[in-house]
Amino acid sequence: MKREDLHILSGAHVLDSLDDTEREALEGHLAGCEACARDVREFRETAARLAGAVSAAVPERLESEVMGRIEQVRQLPPLVSVGPEVSPFGRSSRRLVWMLAASIASAALLGGAAIVQYQAAAAAEREVARLQETADSVAAVPWPHSMRP
Repeated sequence: MKREDLHILSGAHVLDSLDDTEREALEGHLAGCEACARDVREFRETAARLAGAVSAAVPERLESEVMGRIEQVRQLPPLVSVGPEVSPFGRSSRRLVWMLAASIASAALLGGAAIVQYQAAAAAEREVARLQETADSVAAVPWPHSMRP
């Protein structure tokens, strides 16, 4: 479990809604994270206030009726809207497509930069060759005896 995931579990921890693995990870995290420890304390205080404010006994008849009918009620799947913005392959595939597009764009940019640098290097080599020819032609000019170094 990632550390950033632990920061959002404080409320669920107070309501005893975590599985054993999550609870152990969060309790270890609370020892070193004062912000999360403070959140847990504050959530506990709030939950206690809410429990005291709305506590009412559930009529026995209602509780037994609910518990009796609970096995007869079919669990419905979650409602999910599927629109054009949702990929049939899920979010990870869309992320993969974007990463692939970004990689291709990066490769094109780097390839373009390499071509520009190659052309600049070739032009510099031609300029060096031209200057070397000029220097050689200047060096080939005979010096008069009086001007020799």
